[in-house]
Amino acid sequence: MKKKFKKYLKIILWIISSILGLFFLLIIALQIPFVQNFVKDKAVSYLTNKIQTNVAIGSIEIGLPKKIIINDFYFEDQTGDTLVAGKKLDVDISLFKLISNSVEINHVYLEGITAKINKNKDSLFNFDYIIEAFANKNETSTSEPMVIDINQIKIKKSKFYYKDVVSKNDLDVTINYFETEFNTFDLNNLAFDIPKIQLDGLQLNLNQGLVETTTKVKENIKNQTKAKILDLKLNEINLTKIAVSYKNETAKLNTNIAFEKLKTTVKNIDLENQKIEINDLILEDTYGKLALGRLEQKIVETKNETTNSNWNLSVNTISFSNINLDYDNNTFEVHKKSLDPNHLSVTQLNFKANDLTY
Repeated sequence: MKKKFKKYLKIILWIISSILGLFFLLIIALQIPFVQNFVKDKAVSYLTNKIQTNVAIGSIEIGLPKKIIINDFYFEDQTGDTLVAGKKLDVDISLFKLISNSVEINHVYLEGITAKINKNKDSLFNFDYIIEAFANKNETSTSEPMVIDINQIKIKKSKFYYKDVVSKNDLDVTINYFETEFNTFDLNNLAFDIPKIQLDGLQLNLNQGLVETTTKVKENIKNQTKAKILDLKLNEINLTKIAVSYKNETAKLNTNIAFEKLKTTVKNIDLENQKIEINDLILEDTYGKLALGRLEQKIVETKNETTNSNWNLSVNTISFSNINLDYDNNTFEVHKKSLDPNHLSVTQLNFKANDLTY
């Protein structure tokens, strides 16, 4: 019995050592440029055949079991335009957890990204065909949703475009550097705990055109189920070199704001009870402009079925320096001989306060 036991034990150990040896051999092989290029070519060929649009990848670096780096990649949409392209995509992801319907990402690093998202008149996105290509036809609605967990995101020198012909939203965003961390990232329950947000260099432009309201759109809105309340926790927010502009053709609204620095520490956010508590808020070197144009036609008032807003805001300490604001309501003529509340200009305002509540 002892001899048989030793023999079986040797066989089991030999099988285990062989599997481990093959695994380590695979890890070593994936570090060889020739093998990486082979994997890259196979991936490009598979994706091109799967989604039936052009795909290009410069190189792939794989460090099992977690690290994946894709350099100089390009994905084309069905119109021949860029869907997403970039210089570098660095993801630290647990590949083995994908088997158990779970995505655990330690970090995502994006550099030199260009992404263009479009929504057509049929409310279809320009990436829907990719989802359809990889969709599991045999998957039932009772299947459990995938669990996604993200710890850190970094974005450098990237541009994002979004165009919605239904809601007439046209958005473009340019980011120089963005970094954030998550203590909690729960998409299923819309719960997020973000202890740190750092954004340096942002240009955001949002243009809203005239929306052609249809009966179908109204019915879709009425039939929507009650959305989950976002559970959001924030702490340190540090924004520098920010420029935002917004135009609305319906309201003839044109506004923009740019500032060098905004720093704040958030104590509590309760969206369900409309309550925000802030420890400190610092805003420096700001220029803002709000202009209201003349409406070509009267806006028909509709019954408001929503409840009245009752937001409660409190700030322990607030400090504004060099604030410059222009406000023009062009529905009214300018009155030069008296105080004109419809045409105001504030320059080099400095303001400090403690225990401010609204």
